[in-house]
Amino acid sequence: MQRVDPTLVSHFLELLRLSNDAVVVVVTVVESLPGAAEDSKNLIVSKEGEAILLHLNDIVKEYNPNDSTTTQTVLAVLEVLHHLVKRPLYGLTGGVLVLLVICLVIQDRTALVQAHLTIHALASTLHITLRDLLYTRHRHSLAQVLCEIMNPGEVAALLNHVAEVFH
Repeated sequence: MQRVDPTLVSHFLELLRLSNDAVVVVVTVVESLPGAAEDSKNLIVSKEGEAILLHLNDIVKEYNPNDSTTTQTVLAVLEVLHHLVKRPLYGLTGGVLVLLVICLVIQDRTALVQAHLTIHALASTLHITLRDLLYTRHRHSLAQVLCEIMNPGEVAALLNHVAEVFH
């Protein structure tokens, strides 16, 4: 199988910061990456998949609720993730789920709804329930990210908010 240079993928992902119209280009690039081979160790091809997730994480970390540009960029990331979860993710499922949970706490209603829908699409692609996705397969990585993103006074509210998505 021919490999794609992760640096090249990162350059295309950088387009998300520049233009809302770039989502179509980025989705096309993601969908054109080599698919998973028969052995389930391959992903979108692991190195490329890891590069995509790292870059998308960096973009989401720059979110500022007072900056409409970063809000649009997060929405673009969520659109890419929505297309990405329709593919076999194998070892990257946990990373994608963590990124989606981070997007659940962004203070934008549209981002919240899109993250919610994408989590449901991920479970559907994997042919498992949301409960299995959260509690059986990825509870440790989700617990870790929730600890990182919680403010001390918001623990109960955030946990209730995330739990609602998985019911």
